[in-house]
Amino acid sequence: MTNIPLKKLSTFCRTGSGGTPLRSNQDFFTNGTIPWVKSGELKNRYVTEVEEYITENAVKNSSAKLIPKGSLLIAMYGATVGEISQLNFEAATNQAVCNILPDSKICDVNYLYRFLQSSKNWLLSRRVGGGQPNISQSLIRDLEVPLPPLEEQRRIAAILDQADALRQKRQQSLEKLDQLLQAA
Repeated sequence: MTNIPLKKLSTFCRTGSGGTPLRSNQDFFTNGTIPWVKSGELKNRYVTEVEEYITENAVKNSSAKLIPKGSLLIAMYGATVGEISQLNFEAATNQAVCNILPDSKICDVNYLYRFLQSSKNWLLSRRVGGGQPNISQSLIRDLEVPLPPLEEQRRIAAILDQADALRQKRQQSLEKLDQLLQAA
């Protein structure tokens, strides 16, 4: 078996965190059209909808930044710390969210999603703080990621996607079976 090189995430990904526009400034929220993702919305594989929107003025005049479609998001604190999702659209995030965009010539985004998902317990074991333990962006940036060739990354991600789909179908079948048993 060949040795797979490990690279720090920061060497092949752009990372950052968002910001919360001043809530008292209604020009930042009223009639907003830019999706604004909060850490509590990182519950599924993809972020497909958000509760709030901000304005272009908020992006220009606050700590909020636009994050490209396809970026990975990790909750750094709050009830969802360690949760990982991928953006289905361009959006901004609050400061509790780390955004990650890998260099597509080095790392497949689906492979990185699966790696980060498998690293969740490791990340959670390194939380710090009292009332609301958190993980830092520097902890995420320092993660060492095994990087086989791109084709191998894609193959691994596809296998894991298929396994996930089978797990979901099995869960749906079990739920239907329970409904049938209760109906009988």
